[in-house]
Amino acid sequence: MKIAYFPDFYPDELVYSVAARYIDHLQFPSQIAGTRNLFGKHTKGASIDFPYGLQNLLDEMPPHHAYSIDGIIQKFTLYPYYAPFLHVSKAQFIYEQMKWSGIGIYSAAGTSNSNIIRPRWLRYCPVCVESERKLLGECYWHRLHQIAGVIICPIHHVYLEDCQLGAAYMVHPHLPCSAITIL
Repeated sequence: MKIAYFPDFYPDELVYSVAARYIDHLQFPSQIAGTRNLFGKHTKGASIDFPYGLQNLLDEMPPHHAYSIDGIIQKFTLYPYYAPFLHVSKAQFIYEQMKWSGIGIYSAAGTSNSNIIRPRWLRYCPVCVESERKLLGECYWHRLHQIAGVIICPIHHVYLEDCQLGAAYMVHPHLPCSAITIL
């Protein structure tokens, strides 16, 4: 069953973020219900860096949308930032798994046993938040702000701040929390 409404992606927005905005806009009874509506009934939720079930998301979008799997993966996930550092076969495996079940993505990416410290919390630029609220009426999670090693907003040149979502986020990190409700 196709959904009748899906918000457009904002520039540099994470799939995780647009899923959270969708859930907020439609006031789903739970985040799990909203993510399963978008990504398939067997999904745990929307991952911040390598979301999966993207083919289901594309299939569920309203008719005449302008998105493709390649466009979503390249513009709204962290995949293009990891792929150049991976063997071609692992990068292709991750790409394919993002379309479907997501099985083995993190071991293929090497993030589960890496010395690179990934951000513990979602991060945001306070200037981006303020300007987005004025311009768009809402704010969102930027993918550039979530990349390991990035500590300054490349647009506003201010330090990124941690959004400490609390214990619920750490227990269920794949359940999307919108920037609108947190910041």
